[in-house]
Amino acid sequence: MTSAERPPEAASDDRARLLVEDILATPDTLEALIHAYAAPDGGPLSALRAALPADRPLRLILSGMGSSRFAALAFAEHGSVHVELASARALTPSTDTVFVGISNSGRTPEVVAAIRDHRGTSLTVGLTNHPDRAVGEAADLALPLLAGDERSGIASRTYAATVAALALVVGEITGRRDDGSAEDLRAVAVAARDLRDGWASWVAAASDVLDGADEIHVIGDGRAMGSLEQAALMFREAPRLRALPMDAGDWLHVGLYTMLPGGRAILFGGTPYDVEIAATIARRGGRLVAVGPAVNGADHVVPVPDVRGRAARAIVVAGVSELIAAELWCRASRTA
Repeated sequence: MTSAERPPEAASDDRARLLVEDILATPDTLEALIHAYAAPDGGPLSALRAALPADRPLRLILSGMGSSRFAALAFAEHGSVHVELASARALTPSTDTVFVGISNSGRTPEVVAAIRDHRGTSLTVGLTNHPDRAVGEAADLALPLLAGDERSGIASRTYAATVAALALVVGEITGRRDDGSAEDLRAVAVAARDLRDGWASWVAAASDVLDGADEIHVIGDGRAMGSLEQAALMFREAPRLRALPMDAGDWLHVGLYTMLPGGRAILFGGTPYDVEIAATIARRGGRLVAVGPAVNGADHVVPVPDVRGRAARAIVVAGVSELIAAELWCRASRTA
């Protein structure tokens, strides 16, 4: 979302409260999207199915900016899928390509320009919350995100909706549904609801660990860099904290040098480096929140429901960073 697309600024404490409401509404958004896309008549996917060539495309390009691109990164390791920063426009059009331009607002100029570059050669699809706007109009086919308007102006439930919609779209185009069938996504919606239903039991303690940070290191598996980027963005955009996303292994080579006494980190666990990262942070006088598996030495652990697939995990774990960021923003608003 660009500055031109943001709603008028509300008072900080009001926007923080609205962000919490947006985050808590994510499971409802997911359920509505899945219901629409899995409808007996094929829903929005029926139009995509009809537009696809008889021979399966050899290349699928997912292009966006900000949270839209972060959502697409959950699919970057599918063999035929390429994820592009829309402003770069580095991947050339071809007749064996499906180009998906992603924009919640439907107005992102870089995405519109990228779609126009491809239209007429590649099959172009606009994935957007507002199919009647420029992104939908520029593409051969517009698919809806069905996420509703986020009153806080910060992408939270639209990020989850984008990951879910992309799981279904990528599966339809590539034939690979190992990262999100409709049935898998229903389980994700349940897991997202379970996390939010129990958020009062962990959000204060996790926020206590990160409160007062000058900078937060957001650490995890580099193959899930979109999730790390989204988490860091939440800390930057809501409570306005410096936040750096880093691969766990690489953090031990470069990130540790700025982990000084009083430093803070959030670790999305399950990497081979978890124990060493926790020990290093403790030695340097920092504090750590671990998300997922328990990590020896972490100051607080936030358990998350177990789900199958990288896209599913991207949706579930996003709720943790979103709710902590919203809590820190609420605290800052109360003391301002």
